[in-house]
Amino acid sequence: MKPYEIIHKEQIAERVKVFIVYAPLITKHCRPGQFLIVMVHEKGERIPLTIADFDRERGTVEIVFQEVGKSTVRLGAMEAGESLHAIVGPLGHASEIAGWKRVVAVGGGIGVAPVFPIARGCKQNGARVTSIIGARTRELLIYEEKMRAISDEVLVCTDDGSYGRQARVTEPLRELVEEEEGFDLCVASGPAIIAEGVRLLKSGMAPRLHELVDGDAGRVSPKEIGTAARDGDEAVIASIERVAGYLGIGVANIVTMLHPELIVFGGGVAQMELLIDQVKEVVRRRVRMIPTGDIRIERSL
Repeated sequence: MKPYEIIHKEQIAERVKVFIVYAPLITKHCRPGQFLIVMVHEKGERIPLTIADFDRERGTVEIVFQEVGKSTVRLGAMEAGESLHAIVGPLGHASEIAGWKRVVAVGGGIGVAPVFPIARGCKQNGARVTSIIGARTRELLIYEEKMRAISDEVLVCTDDGSYGRQARVTEPLRELVEEEEGFDLCVASGPAIIAEGVRLLKSGMAPRLHELVDGDAGRVSPKEIGTAARDGDEAVIASIERVAGYLGIGVANIVTMLHPELIVFGGGVAQMELLIDQVKEVVRRRVRMIPTGDIRIERSL
């Protein structure tokens, strides 16, 4: 097999595809929680994708992606037998998977794939794993069989009630939080700022955020977090600064490696001007000694 050859391709939901790619050098070193950057062709966009699974014996990594733009559509058009132009990785800090007794793994939609290797690693290290997976409808649910294979319990939710419980994944998560036993670790796929918001809400440290969402973790969004920060909620402001530090370091590393002229933040993050402003400051501090030229960091409209 050739380096970066796609040896298996499968569509597992609408616009969601799985590639198994031959990359033995990467597979040798990858760990749960890390990611790759892939390029379809020499002048293609550098696409960051979480390592959804890996097989060291076969020398393969599994990536899951949704076709949402020009680059991912072009990636999805590739067929088994073709090879990606380049893969960089493994990148990022691996997740802590040892030392936990009870773990809850939460993923919605395509977000189920990133939590799978972390949940499996925790299970292999002796943890009891409860997985909560969901999607808008049954046809969009992914990785159910894989999650059942490594979980002691699986709770399935769909927004429309077509399969499992009609609920968002945050509802059974809230019920587990309220149980006396509790859990040691919650693994969730999604924006770090949302995870911080939920943590603050449950700790009782963010009174303005609690007021905005009426104590419901399922209603925490970038909009409410941003409003709480503007209204002076000190705990929320501190969390935004912490998340900006994480994002800023990641962006600074990308700038150092790739020297882009423009970096655009989209999704919920783009709604938070304070977060973007602080990310810009972190990047400026970390790359000021590197001749990268003028770098624009903007929000998508």
